[in-house]
Formats: sequence, C-alpha cells, structure tokens
Amino acid sequence: MINLFTLFLFFDISYAKGIVHHLGNNFVNKNIHQIKNDIQNLKKLNFNEVREGIYWQSYQDKKYSKKINKSFDVYKQSNINILALIAYSNTKYAKNKFNFVKLSKNLSQMPIENESNYLIYKFSKYFEKAIIQYPFIKYFEILNEMNILKYFEGGNKPTETYFKILQTLYPIAKKYNRKIVTGGLLLEGNYQNWLDFLTKKETSKYYDVLSIHPYCYPNKLSVATFNSVKFKTIIDNIRLSWKSNKIEKKAIWISEIGWLHSNDERVNIKSSVLSEKQFKEVLKDLNDVVIDNKIEKYFMYSLEDDTYLNTVDYKPFGFQLKSGVLK
Repeated sequence: MINLFTLFLFFDISYAKGIVHHLGNNFVNKNIHQIKNDIQNLKKLNFNEVREGIYWQSYQDKKYSKKINKSFDVYKQSNINILALIAYSNTKYAKNKFNFVKLSKNLSQMPIENESNYLIYKFSKYFEKAIIQYPFIKYFEILNEMNILKYFEGGNKPTETYFKILQTLYPIAKKYNRKIVTGGLLLEGNYQNWLDFLTKKETSKYYDVLSIHPYCYPNKLSVATFNSVKFKTIIDNIRLSWKSNKIEKKAIWISEIGWLHSNDERVNIKSSVLSEKQFKEVLKDLNDVVIDNKIEKYFMYSLEDDTYLNTVDYKPFGFQLKSGVLK
C-alpha cells in the first residue's frame, strides 16, 4: 500500500498547501479527540492549510457555533491556516438553501422591491459577523461552484447577481483587512462564460484570488480537457484576459481537486477509482502542473472519505477513512 505520508514529504510543499475538510458542516459531529486526530493526520500529510465551511443557515444555530468554534480553536492551536468557505443561503430568508434570488414564502408578501438585494444584504450581515468572530481567518471564499449549483434559480442573470454579492462583501472584507476568493468555479458546462465575467475589469475590482475546481478523475490534470480545452490553455487565457483588460495580475488557486482512490478489495472498483499506486502518479502530475502554471495554492479533496466504506455510494476521495485512520 502506498504510504501517503511518505509521498507528500517529497512534494514541493510551497505549492501543496491545503486540503478540504468538513468539520464546519452541520452533519459532521466529532468529539474533541476525533477532531485532534483529524488535524494530527492533516499535519502528518504535511498540509498546513485547510478549507472549511462556515454556512449561513447553520451559523445562526448556537449548537453549531459552539461546535465550529471548538474545531477552529484546534486548527488555530495547531498553526493550521483556514480558507473559510462562505456558502449557501438561509431558508429563514430564501426560497431554498441555495437561493440568492427568491425569498421564502414567509417573506414573499413583504413590500421588498428587490428580493435578491434583500438576500444579499442579509448575507453580508452574516459575513461581517463571521469575519469579526474569526480574526485569525484571512481568506474567505464566496460561494461554491456557483456555475452549477442553484444559487440563482428564479433569476435570469446569475453573473449579475454574483457581481452584486462580490460588490457588497468586498468592502466589508477590506474594512477588516481580509481577502476575497471567488467561489471555486467547476470547469464544466458554461464555465467559460463565467471566466469571461470574472476576468472583466469591473468584476476584478471586487476579489483578490480567482478560484477554480478542475476535477478530471480518473485522468491526470496534464492530459485532461475541459470542454476540449486543456488546463494550461485555460490558465493562459485567464491571464491574457487580465492583461488585455489592464488588470493587475491576481493569484489563481485550485480550491478543490481530487481523485477517487482505494486499494481495499471490498470497494467495487470502477474505471473512475484509482489504485493507490495510480493515485501517487496523478498527485505527482498535479504537483508538476501546478508549478508549471504558477498556481499559487491548491486544496486537495479531501482529508476524509465522504461516506463509510460499506455504503453503496462509497466515494473514496479521502486520505483517511471515516474511522479517522490514514489509508
């Protein structure tokens, strides 16, 4: 079995910085010993940054706040930097857990001229509260894969709505000397329209880092294509667009990328699931591609498998099992 701890010691760690974990999710319920074990494993793998969620609807719940504070305190004590994912909506105000366009039924009768503006205003209040509560978090990623999830259902101008979100949150971030990361753009579907929007001069005023999610499993990133376009070409085009629009060079991050991998004979091996030996090869390729394309930072998905080994929909993305044991 490939020892992932040994593997990551040989990577250029100036690039291989981060990993995604889910202690901030309200469906994850770990005690302090399990939390410390996870963070110890994260450090064994030579990561010193983590991408964690702070979710609007959950954040207002006192039980959730207590849980996330406990987790974030351990990260802080362990010198693990956090990229905070500020994501999803709030059904107290919105039509559903994603929506930033339509109000919930309870509010739909209110004399609110622009429902989306009202939701963004409420979202900004939650954002500012989170910034104040966690002064040790410097980077905040705004929404997750906004080009495929239903954030803008009921509206016909998703990029305009996202622009309003950035325009509203950016001054708040600057007020507290924080930085804004655009929501990780999944390189599927209409991603090019979103990249055109994000690299415009007007949009670029309201973020510090552009983030993408170039999932390509089971392929290596160096040979993968996204709507028939290679990764290097996408990155080159982003920078060319900034240059032509006279925008000062910005950082590009990969805030999620991962591959299904397992050597366990109980896993129903499919063509998309790599052996640990193959996983080692794609990780080495990823590190090389990141360096060659001057991607400042990337976050592996994820520290832990999303589901338990014996589940039908088992997806072994993790570096550790749900039990907390490293693979």
